[in-house]
This record gives sequence, C-alpha cells and structure tokens, in this order.
Amino acid sequence: MNKKNLHNLIALGEGFTTEFKRSGTTHLGREICAFANATGGVILIGVSDAGDIVEVKDHNRLKSEVQSIARSADPPIAVQVESAGEVLCVSIPAQHSKPYSTNGKFYIREGASTQQMSRKEIREFFFKEGLIHFDEMPCEHWFTLCFRRPVMEQKEAGTEQSALQPESQPESLNIKVLTLLRTGVMSKSELSINLGQQTVSGQLNHVIRRLLIEMCIEYTIPEKPNSRLQQYRLTAKGKSIVERECTQG
Repeated sequence: MNKKNLHNLIALGEGFTTEFKRSGTTHLGREICAFANATGGVILIGVSDAGDIVEVKDHNRLKSEVQSIARSADPPIAVQVESAGEVLCVSIPAQHSKPYSTNGKFYIREGASTQQMSRKEIREFFFKEGLIHFDEMPCEHWFTLCFRRPVMEQKEAGTEQSALQPESQPESLNIKVLTLLRTGVMSKSELSINLGQQTVSGQLNHVIRRLLIEMCIEYTIPEKPNSRLQQYRLTAKGKSIVERECTQG
C-alpha cells in the first residue's frame, strides 16, 4: 500500500472494513477474527482513533507477532502484513473457512466496532454457513430407547432360541465423546483411539466443534486452540447431560 492510498483510507475513517490501532498488538486477535468472519478488512497499526498517524517502531517484530496471532486462530487466518511509511497495514482477505475463533471465542464486525458473538449468534452463524443442521444439534435431553424384537423359536438340530432377544441401539457420537470425557481430560487423538478410530475423523472434528459451541465441553488451553498439547474437558452442562443419560440408561 502506497502513502497516497494510505491517506485516502485514513480519510474515510473507521468502518465496517477498516480499524485504526494506535500501537501494539493488544486485542489484535479479536479484530482479525471479526474481519475474517465478515467480508475482510484492513487494520492500520500506527493510526489513532482520530485518524492521526503515530509512529510505530520495529515493524519486523510487529509483523512476526501479527502473523503468529493470525495463525493461532481456529482455524488459522491468512493475512497480509506490509509497511506503509510509519504505519503497519494488516490486510485480512475474505476467508473461506468461517466461522473463526480466537482464544475459544467468536467475534463479528458490527459497523465500526468488534463484538463478541453470543451463543445464539454463534449458532445462527453456523446455520448460515451450512455447518450445522437442525437434526445434528446436541440436545440437552438425551435418552436411548431399546426395543425387543420377537425371534421365532428354532428347534431344528436340537437348538432353541429365546422368543425375545434384545436389539442393541448405537449411541450417538456426541454421547460417546461426552461419556469418554467424563473419565478425564483427553486430546482429539486420545478420543479417536478410545472410539476405535485409526485417525481423527472429520465427523469427530465436527462433533467436537459443535460440543464446544454448545458449551458442553471446553479447551484446557483456551488461549491456544491449535496447541499440540490441547485437550478437552466437560463443562457443568456436559456433566449434567452425561449424568442424565446414565440415569436414563
């Protein structure tokens, strides 16, 4: 970005696609996340809220910090960072893996400000992106029905079978994950192994993400969602669901 384009952008002021930041990277993660969940935007580091250019030093260090913050989002966000004189320009292109979160929280752009999404807004966002369908949503009132089917008696070859035989019903993956986490914290790979999977499946990733949104489980390292040491644990809501399931089972 050249100086002329920079001054033209500053003259337009803050808005839906533009954010001014006087210095540093404090709260930068949520700003990047909000633009990624919208249509993209530009963050100008070194510009005050009034539109005055303030010198920021050590652009190379700041560029490294910005890229690190963007990569730590879930999923990672692609950004472009460049210097325009004394200002550091962070461009967030339109993204294609919405929704994005940082430190376990989701943000959206509303006018010229960034707002944290409420639980209802997160669910509506997932519906809008076609990532959750009504029949896939975790339900607070879990129960399993087991029916018995009649089996004809067989007396051939001297064998007899009971007239009634129980038919097993598969538990949903949601319940299995919650039940496993009842024994303690686990990583995705540990959950996958305990579920009898050779690798972490896309379905398991999808279920974990939904349970996080529904606040049935939570990160053990919320500030680093993509950490290789990341594990998951039950929330009070998740424990309640498992206990109710065990009681009804």
